[in-house]
Amino acid sequence: MLEQNLMSRAENDEIAAILEVATVTQSQNRANVLTNGTPKEIADFHEKAASNGDVSSMLALANIYINVDENDVGREHDIEKAVYWAEMAAKTGDETAILVAMHIRISYATLCEIVTDFQGAVDSALMANNWLEKALSKGYDVNESKKKMMTISGILGKSYYYLGRYVESARYSFQTDDPMASMRLSIFMNDTDVPPKVTFSDTEKSIIINRLEKTLSNESVDIELKKSGYVILGWFYQLGMGTQQNTIVAYNCFVKARELGNKDATKTLAKHYKKTMFGVIKFK
Repeated sequence: MLEQNLMSRAENDEIAAILEVATVTQSQNRANVLTNGTPKEIADFHEKAASNGDVSSMLALANIYINVDENDVGREHDIEKAVYWAEMAAKTGDETAILVAMHIRISYATLCEIVTDFQGAVDSALMANNWLEKALSKGYDVNESKKKMMTISGILGKSYYYLGRYVESARYSFQTDDPMASMRLSIFMNDTDVPPKVTFSDTEKSIIINRLEKTLSNESVDIELKKSGYVILGWFYQLGMGTQQNTIVAYNCFVKARELGNKDATKTLAKHYKKTMFGVIKFK
């Protein structure tokens, strides 16, 4: 049931909407079963038809396995079977099936991410990207595709990070605008001990700082993230990493971090900064 609830928080609505507009060619027997049959009879019908290559039944079966009610259809909720049937349908080149496969793969990747199966998240997100590319080749809306690419990149950036594959994490983190992606990039830029070291061009460093500042100015961003973010930004300005060195801005960043409760910021201010008798901030 946990898995089913997590799926419902992902992309069930979009999947259902796509399936709702799918065209189904029905024989008289099919019409009778789908109109008058019990949920189990309908599921059984789709199982048999899907096994015989019927694309619309493959999609219906994928939907059944996502939204299954065990008492009605005699089947258990099974996201892996939903993925299987959606991709079997998509391999025929059917446009609706390709979209469904993409959405289900994103949902599966999100689920893997939630339960910390990061390799599973990477595998599923890469498949989602594959179906997205195929959807684009068939005329999928460019603006919608950008949104999906941002979602997929966010999953890949986070999952590669936890797998210790920092170069890949950085590459995908650049392609999404979520706050954690901004933090990951800032950590890579700030931490020269990250193995293997992730290197950035001056332009990329400037982009990272701009994104970090934008993230920190967002009122909805988590306070814990801001605590760390202001410290990182402070060192960027103090050391002149990716930006002009500016002790005053650096000092103010550490003060903001201290006000949010960051103890390291308090220590940094005490150890490295002092005010002169004229009120000038100096780094020591």
